[in-house]
Amino acid sequence: MTYLAPCYRYNDGTLFVNDVNIKDVAKSHETPFYIYSATQIRQNIRAFKTALNSALDPQNYTICYACKALNNISVMSLIAEQGCGADIVSGGELTRALHANVPPGNIVFSGVGKNDQEIEHALNSKIRQINVESAAELYRIEAIAQRLNITAPVVFRLNPDVKAGAHEKISTGQKENKFGLNAEQVMDLYRYAENSAHIMPRGISLHIGSQLIDMHPYDTAYKIAADFILSLRSEGFTPDTIDLGGGIGIIYDREDAPDLAGYAAIVAKHIAPLGLHMMFEPGRMIVGNAGLLVSRVIYIKETDSKAFLITDAGMNDLMRPALYDSVHPIFEVEKSDSQDTKSFDVVGPVCESSDVFSLDTALSADIAKDDLVAFTGAGAYGATMSSSYNARKIAAEFLVDGDVWKCIKRPITNEDLLQFENYTLKSDD
Repeated sequence: MTYLAPCYRYNDGTLFVNDVNIKDVAKSHETPFYIYSATQIRQNIRAFKTALNSALDPQNYTICYACKALNNISVMSLIAEQGCGADIVSGGELTRALHANVPPGNIVFSGVGKNDQEIEHALNSKIRQINVESAAELYRIEAIAQRLNITAPVVFRLNPDVKAGAHEKISTGQKENKFGLNAEQVMDLYRYAENSAHIMPRGISLHIGSQLIDMHPYDTAYKIAADFILSLRSEGFTPDTIDLGGGIGIIYDREDAPDLAGYAAIVAKHIAPLGLHMMFEPGRMIVGNAGLLVSRVIYIKETDSKAFLITDAGMNDLMRPALYDSVHPIFEVEKSDSQDTKSFDVVGPVCESSDVFSLDTALSADIAKDDLVAFTGAGAYGATMSSSYNARKIAAEFLVDGDVWKCIKRPITNEDLLQFENYTLKSDD
């Protein structure tokens, strides 16, 4: 049996999000759409805090939600209400975090390519820290801080060269990856920063990859990070922060659940004794299993060798299967009375051979046009990676809290997008 998060259940054969019937949402709004459970998001945050608090002093850490996973302002506000900050990777995400009432002092700016405007926005907003990923970036931050006559708080991203076992496209902690600096580079830049009038070095950060179920790579990486902190102290530096990144995975299909208590124990073993303030940046594990992509069957196509189930959702709505060969199990919103099944390749309408959600998938033999289906695990990297490719609309988003649901982002239609284009060559003269 494939995995279905606790916030989803069948009631008299129909799929519900908490106490909301998905069919009721689909009656009044076009598919495809994303639908999220506020209850599940709260439970995921609570589970992470419970694990950390079993091994750490809650006063000594801050959770900064990695909002690249899902940056809808309503969702970010919900997460901020649970006491979380934000890990951002762009000026746009900074703007969203501020609109979501995330305290600037709990915002961390990660990423390798911050431009001048983004750096200035971050410094003027008085965020907690900028995570530096190159010497060139540090010098730009210094120059902008000098022009603004302020001191920029930074930490340096250490690349520990640890293979984390995730898909190669979401591995971030090896020397071949574009992220971070080696230990020698960090040490040199730390020395430089300590002598700068406009840079305040606060410590180091690291992030080794995403969708990690096995906790052993964290054990290796955090030991390296702890040893490096000791090296900084041996030079007389006094770091006060260590940003431990995120990357903890979720169950999409049949994976084991990540051992959150085991993760917390690793942090307690290597990091807590250093007495630094610890930053955690979970994204996927907070929202991933809290979201569905709901779609409608538009055709059943039969060939000599295959049966295709064609949905009105495509790779522009859920990119991960095409990009990472990821699995997002599909559930029928209304169960059939028949026990007979049939094997389908579940595909979308986008004009790409990679627009495939799953192969040889057993579904009800009598599934038909206009039936509703739901793809699980769409809370993370669903809406945020979506696009209008093939001039398709960008799907709406809904949030469910108990028996109440609301649209938190309406669809972005072709008509909306045309407003941004000047599609005539006729002169105004």
